[in-house]
Amino acid sequence: MKVGVGLGAIARNSSDDVIMSGIDFISGLLDPAIAEAKAIFFGLSLAVDRGLLDLVIESDCAQVIKLLNDNTVVRSDIGLVLNDIREILRLSSPRFSFVHIRRSGNLVAHSLAKLAVSKVDCCVWVNDFPPCVGSLIEVDSNFSL
Repeated sequence: MKVGVGLGAIARNSSDDVIMSGIDFISGLLDPAIAEAKAIFFGLSLAVDRGLLDLVIESDCAQVIKLLNDNTVVRSDIGLVLNDIREILRLSSPRFSFVHIRRSGNLVAHSLAKLAVSKVDCCVWVNDFPPCVGSLIEVDSNFSL
């Protein structure tokens, strides 16, 4: 059995159409807030690689969203990941905002993260998503901005 955390990310356009989804796996045990920050970095990296520049980054981890919005310097393990997030945003110069959402509005990302635990490699779907999250796409869109 793999020991680690799954990462899941989904990108939608302003009409709530799925532009991209992806999964990855990180070996080892991580603090939940660090895992969420790494998932944000993973999703952000995918979005920037695809040229998406007007981003609303949603997470159900209030702690991470608050740290990112406050632009607080954090001298701990999570601070390293937050710095990576800020650096990719600085270099790619997108328009972005960080928004806290309820877990009930983040079901697709959590289901993708669970899928990542069962997969061998990083997977990215362009203009698509794996069938296991199809029924959750509309549920999540009801909670989006």
